[in-house]
Amino acid sequence: RPLVLDGGLGTWLEFLGRDVSGQLWAARLLHEAPDALRSAHADFVAAGADVVMTATSQCSREALVALLDIDEEAAARLVARSVTLARDGTRAALRRLSQGSGGICGGGGGGGGRLPHGLVAAAIGPYGASVEGESEYSGRYGRRLGAPALAAWHAWRVDVLLSAGADVLAFETVPCVTEVVALCTLLQSRPAARAWLSLACRSAAELQSGERLADAVDAIEQYDISGQVEAIGVNCAAPLLASPLLRAIRARSPRPLVAYPNSGEVWDEWAHGWVAVGPDGAPSAESAAAGAERFGRLARQWAADGAVLIGGCCRTRPDHIAAVARELRAAEEEGRHRHGTTLLRP
Repeated sequence: RPLVLDGGLGTWLEFLGRDVSGQLWAARLLHEAPDALRSAHADFVAAGADVVMTATSQCSREALVALLDIDEEAAARLVARSVTLARDGTRAALRRLSQGSGGICGGGGGGGGRLPHGLVAAAIGPYGASVEGESEYSGRYGRRLGAPALAAWHAWRVDVLLSAGADVLAFETVPCVTEVVALCTLLQSRPAARAWLSLACRSAAELQSGERLADAVDAIEQYDISGQVEAIGVNCAAPLLASPLLRAIRARSPRPLVAYPNSGEVWDEWAHGWVAVGPDGAPSAESAAAGAERFGRLARQWAADGAVLIGGCCRTRPDHIAAVARELRAAEEEGRHRHGTTLLRP
């Protein structure tokens, strides 16, 4: 069955009472509260996540140096620490699960006698998230900077995270075709690296930049000449948009797919808080628990659409990930029964 990704690390930490405001987002806790990060990673593994992502999606060398008043060597040590914390949190959760203590949300580590895989993905968010704030939602910097400059900017974080031992690179929330080209070009000079590339989209056919989704997928096929991008997909989109996006990607590429949408909640400017929305996009009185269960049921469809990596982005908590793990496990069991297999899990 598909591997289960973790959920929204920054928003989970925020839910737990941690201050993740500001340009660095969760990365500030690499410096201020590393134990909180370690524990948050463990929460997601205990819920059933096979893969956890480092707290580095929204940080850069320049921002770390300027905002934390540290030098470049210290900045590199912090970024490398993100891999260690993710690994340590994963191991702690796996030890508890192997001793039968179970998951914090009933996920049971995936259940059925199988422990999570314990993989660490290096989160590499877009240039706009670290340097130009809200421009990650428009990708307007792409054509102005060009692919060579963007590749050079990403190189430092990529190299630090690879050297620290991350299992895979997670290029995520990529909003424009130029940045897709930059990331694929960057991989060419690092032949041992493997990655997934997840796009930020504003509709079932468009990136946040307004460029065609099809052009972004075609760019991966053109510039990833060695097949280092092992999965293509979407993150931080509304859950109901995930399936149309996955199908549009599948129409352009045979590669495996990845999906980790947000919770579907929206920010209410008047109430200054997040509110649940229903399938029709209208405000909903749905409870948090019901929202997590609905998210898990949608994960079945994402798997049917070809996703081999499935999790959550902003505002998805361990209970969302536990629901995903349960639903994917149930779908796997149903498939075995339909095909008459009596094979046992390893």
